[in-house]
Amino acid sequence: MPGTWRCPGSRWAFTAAARVSRPPLVIGDRVYVLSEPFDLIALAKADGKVLWLRRASYFEAATDEEKKKPEYKNAAAVAAQVDALNAAFVAGTATEKQLQEKTKLEKSLQKAMKKVDPEKYAIGLAPDIGWSGFTPVSDGKRIYTWSSSGLVTCSDLDGRLLWTRLARNPDVEHGLSSSPVLADGKIVIFNRDLVAFDAKTGAPAWTTPIVAHEGLNPGGFFHGCLIAVTAGGVPLIALGNGTIVRAADGKTLYKNKGSGTQSAASPVVEGGAIYEMAVGEAISPLYIYPLPDRIADPLALAPRKVPIDTSAFPVHYLPWHLSSPVIHEGLAYLVNNAGVLTVVDIQVGQVVYQKLLDLDVFQAHNEGAARGVGASLALAGRRIYVVGNNGATIVFEPGRTYKQVAKNKIESIVAVGHWAERQERFMANPVPDGKRLYLRGEGGLWALGRK
Repeated sequence: MPGTWRCPGSRWAFTAAARVSRPPLVIGDRVYVLSEPFDLIALAKADGKVLWLRRASYFEAATDEEKKKPEYKNAAAVAAQVDALNAAFVAGTATEKQLQEKTKLEKSLQKAMKKVDPEKYAIGLAPDIGWSGFTPVSDGKRIYTWSSSGLVTCSDLDGRLLWTRLARNPDVEHGLSSSPVLADGKIVIFNRDLVAFDAKTGAPAWTTPIVAHEGLNPGGFFHGCLIAVTAGGVPLIALGNGTIVRAADGKTLYKNKGSGTQSAASPVVEGGAIYEMAVGEAISPLYIYPLPDRIADPLALAPRKVPIDTSAFPVHYLPWHLSSPVIHEGLAYLVNNAGVLTVVDIQVGQVVYQKLLDLDVFQAHNEGAARGVGASLALAGRRIYVVGNNGATIVFEPGRTYKQVAKNKIESIVAVGHWAERQERFMANPVPDGKRLYLRGEGGLWALGRK
C-alpha cells in the first residue's frame, strides 16, 4: 500500500512510540490526534493538511480565582508566545527553529502554572506513551480528551474548548495509558480510580476505586483502554483487568481475579461477549465472558479460559500479548509481542493454528515500552492487518489456514542526523476508513491506501 500522505514528524507533532500508543480518531472528512504535550490537532482526511490546533494545558484549567494571581499573568505571557507559534504551525510557516522554541516555551508554561499552585499543577513523571499518547473520543458533535497530565477536556469539532476538568492521582509505573470512553452520557477515565463526568457539562458524576493509590504498580493495574458495552439494556464499562462496572453509577458488578496484575491489551466486545487477553509469560490466557440477557447485581459470569501457549516459538524478550484480538466468524486472531499469530476456535476453545509472522520485529532490553508488536490487529473487508513495531505490515485472509496476501514496509527514519537515528516505530492500532488505513507512528501520521 503506497503512502498517500504523511503528516511530517516532529518532536511535538506526535508522541513517541510506546507500549500502548493510541490511534487517531476519524470523523467525517477529518482526522483528530493528540499531540505532545497537550494539543489536539485536526487534519483534513484528504491530504493531511493541518486545519487547527487547540491547546489544553494547565493554563486552560485555571479557575477564576487563580487567574487573579500575578503568577497566572506571567503564565499568560508565555501562553501568548506558544499561541503565536501554534498559529505559525497551522499556517504552514513554522520553521524548525520555531518548533524547537515551542518545546522550550511549553516547558516554561508548565513551570509557570506550577507557581500558580505548586501542588495542583505539579509536573509528574513522564509517561512511556508521552503526556498525550491517547485517542480522543467523540459523540459526533463534541470531542473529549484525556491525558496523562490529568486533564479531561470537551471541545466542539472546530476546536472550541467547552469545558476542562483536572483529575489527578499518584503516578504509576510506565504512566497512565488508558484512553477515555463515552458511556451512558458520561466521559469516563481511568487514573487508578474510574472517574466519570457528565459529558455535556463536565460535572463530576461518580468515582469508583479500582486499584490502590500507593505503589508504582499496584495489583490489578492495567494499560489497556476502557470499553463500553450494553447488555440487557444496561450500559456497562469493561476494564482491562477483568472488572465490569455499571456506567450509570460506577458500581462494580464483576471482577475476574484470574486476570493477573498487569494486563496490557484492551478488551474487545463481539457477539454478546467480552474478550480479554491477559498478560502471562509463555502462556497467556484468553478470557471469554458471555454476557447475560439480564444484568444483576452482582453479575454472575462463567468466563471461559483458553490458554495460549507460544513457548514453541522464539520469545526474543517477553512473550506477552500486548495486542487486542480480532474476533471474526467464530475465530479469535491473536498476536503476541514477538509476532506469533495464534488463531483460536472460540466455540471449542482450541488453537486452530499458530505462525511466527515475518514482521521484522525489533526488541532489545533498552527498548522500554516499544518492545515488539503492540498494535492490535485490524479487520478491514476480507483482510486482517498486523503492524509490527519496525514498520512492517502483514496482510492475510481470515480463515482456518494461513494465507498471506501481502507484506508492506514503511521505511522512515527518525532523529535524522542524531546518534540515535533509526527506523520509525509503530505501536498504535491501524484505523480502517474507506479504502485507507490511518497509522500513527512516532514520527508522524500516515494515510495508507491505493491512489
